[in-house]
Amino acid sequence: MDDWIRKSEDLQSEILARNFWCERAREYAVHGFSRRMSYLRHAMERIFELLPLDADNPDRLTLNDTTLFLHAFVLNIHGALDNLAHMWVKERGLTKSNGNPFADNEIGLLRRNKVVRNSIREAEISDFTDFDKWLNYFQTYRDSLAHRIPLYIPPKLLNNSAVEEFRRIEKALSLAIQCRDFDEWGRLMKQQNALGRFEAWMVHSLDEGAVPMRFHAQMICDFATVVDWGQRLIAKL
Repeated sequence: MDDWIRKSEDLQSEILARNFWCERAREYAVHGFSRRMSYLRHAMERIFELLPLDADNPDRLTLNDTTLFLHAFVLNIHGALDNLAHMWVKERGLTKSNGNPFADNEIGLLRRNKVVRNSIREAEISDFTDFDKWLNYFQTYRDSLAHRIPLYIPPKLLNNSAVEEFRRIEKALSLAIQCRDFDEWGRLMKQQNALGRFEAWMVHSLDEGAVPMRFHAQMICDFATVVDWGQRLIAKL
């Protein structure tokens, strides 16, 4: 992670020192992409502080704080890529085939942004093969967070036998509440909370078949992807 953080700082310095031809491109680079780099580094550092790799049984407050930093990280990864695409289009003076400017929603690095992607291929920056493999995961997680089910860090992972025990205790908890037996309810809650083990995974909707991801390693890959694309595009401008 430290290596990519240093690369991101060097990239920021290069962007801040650059003389852009287009002022709008400069705004996307300096006030968009570069600013997001700072947010992304901060989010990663706070997540590793709050929930280190060897974390065991974190409390609910820690999980909530970590989850919110994770949300900010994912959304700013997407925003940083959009900033790079806008910077590229503005600084290169790209337009539609009829000479009209692109609408904002036509500029990006996603598969639907064919004209922008073709201009990047022609500049021999990328053929998008590796990027699209990464995008298969990232776009699913980002779109779910922004529009459907937010990302979630499960407090515990349960094997099959623990799931059965969890459900048995759940029924007993309901009965204890009905009987107003709060001592029994407290005892059962301790039993239920002791089930399973914590591991640092993130997921969104299980009904959508979301694949759980180990988020510490994935964040570094996501951050590296954005820094790498920033380096490539800036070098070609």
